[in-house]
Amino acid sequence: MGVMNKMRESTKYILWILVFSFGGLWMLQDSGVFETLGLGPRHLAVVNGEVIAFETYQGAVQQQVEAYEQQGQEVTPQLRAFIEERVYDALVDNVLREQEMERLGVAVSDAEVADLLYGDNPDVLIRQFFPDGQGGVDREAVRNIASSTEYRADFIGIQEDVRRRRQQAKLDALIGSTVRVTQADVNDEYVRRNQSAAARYVALRYADIPDAEIEVSDRDVENYYREIREDFQRDKTFDVSYLTFELAPAAEDSANALTRFRDIAIDFEDTTNDSIFVANLIGREIDNVYEVDTLSATEAPADAATELFRSLTPGTVAGPFIENGEVLLYKVIGTVPADGQTVRARHILVSEEAGALNLLTELSTGASFEALAAQHSTDTSNKDRGGDLGWFGEGRMVPEFQAAAFAAPIGEVVGPVQTQFGYHLIRVDARATQDAVVVPLRSEVTVDYDGVQERAEDVQYFAEDARRTLAEQAEQDGYTVRSVTITDAQTTIPGLDADADAVRYIKRGRVGEISQPFNTADGFVVVEVTNVTEEGFRPFEEVAEQVRRRYLTAQKQEIAAQRLAGATGDLDAVASAVGSSVQTAPNVTYTNPTVPGLGRETQFVGAAFGLSTGASSQVIEGQTAAYMLQVTSKNVADPSAMSDEDRDQIQEQLLGQKRQQVRQQWIERLRDDAEITDNRALLL
Repeated sequence: MGVMNKMRESTKYILWILVFSFGGLWMLQDSGVFETLGLGPRHLAVVNGEVIAFETYQGAVQQQVEAYEQQGQEVTPQLRAFIEERVYDALVDNVLREQEMERLGVAVSDAEVADLLYGDNPDVLIRQFFPDGQGGVDREAVRNIASSTEYRADFIGIQEDVRRRRQQAKLDALIGSTVRVTQADVNDEYVRRNQSAAARYVALRYADIPDAEIEVSDRDVENYYREIREDFQRDKTFDVSYLTFELAPAAEDSANALTRFRDIAIDFEDTTNDSIFVANLIGREIDNVYEVDTLSATEAPADAATELFRSLTPGTVAGPFIENGEVLLYKVIGTVPADGQTVRARHILVSEEAGALNLLTELSTGASFEALAAQHSTDTSNKDRGGDLGWFGEGRMVPEFQAAAFAAPIGEVVGPVQTQFGYHLIRVDARATQDAVVVPLRSEVTVDYDGVQERAEDVQYFAEDARRTLAEQAEQDGYTVRSVTITDAQTTIPGLDADADAVRYIKRGRVGEISQPFNTADGFVVVEVTNVTEEGFRPFEEVAEQVRRRYLTAQKQEIAAQRLAGATGDLDAVASAVGSSVQTAPNVTYTNPTVPGLGRETQFVGAAFGLSTGASSQVIEGQTAAYMLQVTSKNVADPSAMSDEDRDQIQEQLLGQKRQQVRQQWIERLRDDAEITDNRALLL
């Protein structure tokens, strides 16, 4: 039946909505959808004595993964870790809500369910599953499904979903009923959004006070550390060494692919019927169908273009080349005029003409252009490639450089050429004035997946066998090991798109134990926890320099405030006394608390609106400076000018914000008071 097929196809999207509705906290753990998953005895978590089955969690995670994939988004290991965390939180919060609904007696009668299925205002699920094409509900379809023996179980599932949604809505309304937005709240918000002020101010920036003005002893810094020690609270941390193995073609894989394509190139050059030749190779040797393409020198890969445009004689084959994991070659079948000239060139850039002339002398005696570029060029974007600029056409380079390059004979060094960047020595390696009409052949270089995994497994095996650390084994095998520190609160490994299993392994904290390979977005990773630091305060020795800098800033803040406070007279006199100047802030608002010359300063904004026009503030110790301000004008919004539409909009926004805050606080209190056993570390 078409309706039921549509419903089943839409289930993943409906479930997505249900899981993350009401602030992302609802979950239909007991719905018919999850009953099909087959609950077993394994427990993911226990919440106040109530079990969350591991299979329920797995099914919900898979639903979310599929929903992302249906939207065309790649589910990377990091995204999967995010999904897993969200689903776990949703399941736990759902159990807490279920328990609270039972305690409060929040229930939905059969009559209410029937009204939501067949009444004048049906549930959104009924509207979505049974549309009549005119914005309403196909009630005949609802009755047919309800009376169908074949789809009875499906419809019972819909009924339970509708009942649960209504029950959740009642609880949500009960929680939200404590929230009120008064007319005074609306008026205050309107004024906050629309009022503005202008002010003059004089400031002393902390950074402008020299360090030399402040005497700092080690004892001062240690005493200050004791005052601010709470700021150096740290989570439990894990120091980790890891070794990655990318699923990229090895040198042997690329060599095999090139050998295979060299044989193809010989036959391809000899054939007189390109289309039949290509057809015979499709699916066995190459990945593409027969096609004719027109390439400019700038469109083909740089090295391929250099060989290709060296000879554009029809029938010649250029390649094979390795480019971005593919092996490819081109057969020339013709040419067409290019839009303009293109060249492939190298350059050496230096700041002084004398330096360029010295390098030119070295080149004339046989020195390598590439080596001198790597050693002396100030253009860091290409010096490590021997100064290679690739292929470029007209308009890509500054005029002086372009003129010299386009006029230079191939293979000769010209220059020095002066531009705004310095002095260039230029060598043109190739030139093209035509575009190539080609038949391309390409194939992906096969990666030995099992071989990569085996190399990763060997590291673990041989390290354990020889009782080496991961770093020692990596050095033995010629690999480079990396290090990272993660906290107990982190769900991903910084800089590494690894799956959640790797993070869970790390958090088990088995120091010195080398893991089996875990999957990453582009290969495998082997990890070793080298140290575990329990939560607490970071020791003074570790943060001494940071504390010293903060102490200096605090002293500068005090000095700046004292200097301003010691000055007398109006704002201009204060500015003169402290060697500063009066600045203006012409548009101070609550919605944008950024002050010209000071940055984000909420205290400035608060003071501006707290003062009457013409009044001046006391000294304020802000984020980056101490300052005094004088309000020069104020534009106070009049709530009576508010339109009914603005009033309703503000009221709805405030109501939504307050309800969300209350719901979040409510579920957090339930979590704090609950007894929750989290078994993820044991099961995942």
